[in-house]
Amino acid sequence: MEQIVVTSLTSLKVQWSRFNIRVLSS
Repeated sequence: MEQIVVTSLTSLKVQWSRFNIRVLSS
């Protein structure tokens, strides 16, 4: 169960990072 939570949190963090990079670069 914890592994699923960690995986989803990691993927959210990656998506958030990509979003921030996109906003900052534009």
